[in-house]
Amino acid sequence: MGKKIYVNGSIVIKTPDFKYEGAGALYNIPEGAETIETNDIVEGKPCLVIDDERPLSIFNEYYATGFFSTLFCWSYYLNSDYHKAYEYYLDRKVDIEDILDGISVLSSKQQETTIKLLVMNVVTLFDAFVCETIVSKITSTKESFDSFYTKFYNDLSNSNKIHFDNLSRGQLEQEIISHLLERTSYANVKTVNQVYKGVYGLDIEVCKGCNLQDWFTLRHRIVHRNARKKDGSLYVFTEETVKTALTDIDNAVKKIMQTLNSYTIPR
Repeated sequence: MGKKIYVNGSIVIKTPDFKYEGAGALYNIPEGAETIETNDIVEGKPCLVIDDERPLSIFNEYYATGFFSTLFCWSYYLNSDYHKAYEYYLDRKVDIEDILDGISVLSSKQQETTIKLLVMNVVTLFDAFVCETIVSKITSTKESFDSFYTKFYNDLSNSNKIHFDNLSRGQLEQEIISHLLERTSYANVKTVNQVYKGVYGLDIEVCKGCNLQDWFTLRHRIVHRNARKKDGSLYVFTEETVKTALTDIDNAVKKIMQTLNSYTIPR
């Protein structure tokens, strides 16, 4: 956990990207707390407003003399772990299987298009699973975040280091979270292995025994090349293509879960 923060006023949270465990309204300053100033007026009262433009660290405890108000529930990744990521993966996998089971009622052209989209979504399931397990881990504790950020920062060029050096702690955390959620693709075996090593400290060679990278390549060609091969011909997709993709992706996800469940996860 980070620092205890005390506000001589009220606290208003206007973003889902902020968690507030161990916080509340108090009349006395908690022992060892750091006092910070309010930054806005809400209903005529001085308030510390926490929003996307004025982020604060998600790892501190925040206390106020006045009211403590939030307009949002936490974003999913702030209230998750790898078990919940797996549950979400299983639910979405069932959705794909249900669509596949009812595909016979469609015309041949509709079936072809639907199958192509299902293949793409099977691979996206894996990408989303990895992303949630990674982001939920680094946002679980300050120690996990700092450990990841140290490795991330050391790999940056000097010019990019300057950018992060000029961010406040809250801005830095949101920048890293956005990077992992929105700008990092996990449809690459090397990236997946590296990120699990960096965040969990575990070696997870997800590509052994399956054609995972081939599915990543195929999704790229569906999304960015309209399922066209290098020679200009189109890929042919069948129900069996979806079933094989589901099997390979499921094996990779289960291997990750088995590895995570087998170790005492380092902080």
